[in-house]
Amino acid sequence: MARPTDRTYADQGIPGRVKQSISRTTGQPVTLYYAEQAGIESDHPWVVVCETHQEQGSYPTLRQAEQHIPLGDWCAACMAAPKRTPTVIAYGLPANPHKGRRTSRFVRVHGERFLAFGKEVYDHLGNPDWIALQMKGNEVVLTATQEPEKQGQGIHKVKPSSHTGVVLTVKTFLADHQIANGKYIPVLKGKTVRFTPNRTTEEPAREDSHGA
Repeated sequence: MARPTDRTYADQGIPGRVKQSISRTTGQPVTLYYAEQAGIESDHPWVVVCETHQEQGSYPTLRQAEQHIPLGDWCAACMAAPKRTPTVIAYGLPANPHKGRRTSRFVRVHGERFLAFGKEVYDHLGNPDWIALQMKGNEVVLTATQEPEKQGQGIHKVKPSSHTGVVLTVKTFLADHQIANGKYIPVLKGKTVRFTPNRTTEEPAREDSHGA
C-alpha cells in the first residue's frame, strides 16, 4: 500500500499538480498530479494525464509515475497516433569531412623523399599506376601516365600509403626544385592535379618526415 505524503503540491498554483512536461515518445504535454490533493479519483495516488486526449494512468509511487511520463504508454490515443520523429538540431559550422584524415584531400611532401596525395586527388587522376611530375612556373603538375619504357623519365610508381591516399618516392625531383615538406591545396583540372609548394595551409608537418 502506498504511503501518504505530507507535502502539498500546487505547481503554478494548481492544487495537487506536481509538474508538467512533454512526452519524448508522443510529443504531447503530460501533467503529473497527486490525486488526493487534485481531487482526482484513481486507483493509485500518483496520476499522469495526457493534456491532449485527457486520458490518465495512475501509479502507486511517484517514481513509477515519473518513469511513465516520457513513454505515454497509458494513453491509448497517443499510442494509436503516428510515431513522433525526433527533431535533431545541429549547432555551429558543418563538420569538416576531411578532419582527422591525414591525406584525404591535400597533397603533402614528407621530408625529402615522398610526395603523398589523398584519395580524392587520386580518384580525379583516374587511379593510375604511374604518375608523371613536372614543374611549370612555381606549380607542380601531376599527370596520369603509362609505365615508362626506360627509368629516369620523371614518371613514378604509385604506392598505397593508407586507406586515404597514395605516395610517390620522388627524392631527386623534390631536391632539384627545393620543395619543402608541407601540406598543399590541390587544384583539380582536366586530367591533371596542380599544387603550389609555397601556398601551405599550415606549418610544415615535421612529424610526417620519413627521413632522408
